[in-house]
Amino acid sequence: MIIEPAAFSVSFLSVSPQLEVEPGETVAITVFVANTGGESGSYTVVLKIDGVKEAEETVTVAAGDSQDVSFSVTKEEAGSYTVAVNGLSGSFTVVALPPGVNWPLIGGIIAAAVIVAGLLIYFLVVRRRAY
Repeated sequence: MIIEPAAFSVSFLSVSPQLEVEPGETVAITVFVANTGGESGSYTVVLKIDGVKEAEETVTVAAGDSQDVSFSVTKEEAGSYTVAVNGLSGSFTVVALPPGVNWPLIGGIIAAAVIVAGLLIYFLVVRRRAY
């Protein structure tokens, strides 16, 4: 009886969240690895983002068995990223956050408005009484 060696297939690439994430938010990338051969074996799953190797994981899968392999990534820069895992591809987009509120500027504007209002009241009310 001839036993077939381990033979692997990778399928079902999942990128979650699927569409848009904020800078620093975690993206989960998962694939399904199946051993369709007759012997147990090891297989290396390689994650590339925009063509650059980000991570790899070697898994041992029994004959006729399968398992999920997951990676977690975060990106700080806004933009679209292409994900490739052993011949499968997907993508995700990091969206730029709107600029935060500039409280010192708002405080300065309010302070200037209060000063201008005070001067107007002084010149319109107090100076009129003097005449």
